[in-house]
Amino acid sequence: GSFQTASLQLLLPAMNALRESHPGVSVRLVEAEPEPALEALRSHALDLALADEWAGTPHPRWPGLEREELFTEAVHLALPAAHPLAAPGAPVALAALQGEAWATGYPGGGMAALVRRVCNEHGGFEPDVRHETNELTMLLALVAHSHAVTLLPELALLGDVAGVAVRPVADAQLTRTLFTAVREGADRRPALAATRAALRAQAGLARQPTSPERQVAT
Repeated sequence: GSFQTASLQLLLPAMNALRESHPGVSVRLVEAEPEPALEALRSHALDLALADEWAGTPHPRWPGLEREELFTEAVHLALPAAHPLAAPGAPVALAALQGEAWATGYPGGGMAALVRRVCNEHGGFEPDVRHETNELTMLLALVAHSHAVTLLPELALLGDVAGVAVRPVADAQLTRTLFTAVREGADRRPALAATRAALRAQAGLARQPTSPERQVAT
């Protein structure tokens, strides 16, 4: 069980590597957000969950599940390239984005909770959330076409982000942690141990921080 960004940047390359190193291992992907994936893991509907956890909104630590953190990455502001605050230079204060339209993930998810929390705590305002989608390409498109601003982790900013300016947040240290989870003792299964090892290796390769002053214009 894995969510979109992790599936593209971590799981698919890990599956490619497994095809060469362990051709007898068959991986089946079920796309699922972290909370449903962890619940499915507990109920034996899944064998492994690749999930994320946003700073300030931790998942419950369920007994019987073994969690391994892959890495922690910074979360940055994503602004339209033509936005007045997108000029290269100093980090952007959240308070300066009061009145902007925001895009987030679905309500109840970690990203949506993070946006509301940091805007309230560090910006002093309730964000005007006009767009809700878990599709990364749509989030980036909304920003690139000047329909919204948002917060995105480094992994989501790999590849083509034309029209999007990436800036650090001035008044908060925002992070997201990616991890795998299995039921306790499951790593005794060679296929599962090999899959986790491949994900671990890919996480090391993918951990190339995005410059917080990156700007790519169309």
